[in-house]
Amino acid sequence: MRLALALAAGTLAATTFGIAGAHAQSAPPVSAPYYIIDASDDALTIASGGSVRKSGNMASITIIMGAHPDEVAKSGIARLDMAYEFNCSNSTYRTPGAAGYDVSGGFMGAIDDDSPWEAVAENSNNATFMGIACNGVIPEDSEVGGDPNDVIAVYRDWVLEE
Repeated sequence: MRLALALAAGTLAATTFGIAGAHAQSAPPVSAPYYIIDASDDALTIASGGSVRKSGNMASITIIMGAHPDEVAKSGIARLDMAYEFNCSNSTYRTPGAAGYDVSGGFMGAIDDDSPWEAVAENSNNATFMGIACNGVIPEDSEVGGDPNDVIAVYRDWVLEE
């Protein structure tokens, strides 16, 4: 996940400042309920359950990634919302867009991404995202209340205390 966060943040930062040629778009949708999927020293990953959309074999969800304080210092991006699309029938995914936010929750910009379809690895965070989006399988004891920016701020404080 850290690699995905770094790549998307770099692309977003470059696009925001006119360095890259990606197409600007609107931010992926987010709404409660929220589910913490992964919390490590590297990054925080939250699924936006209210963003799930499904039609036939296709499903989508927005994943909110909270950046490590060092990453925030480098890029200025504290939160990255990534759109995920899944082909549920063949277990593939792609990430068609992302949006970045600063430490105060201010919108920094959004990009489209023409990412190719990839296989979902078993026992990965992407498999968990697909389970939520395609099958409504919510990880046990993962729901968190409140605004995602507040949850990410608590995460950053936790990392600094470590």
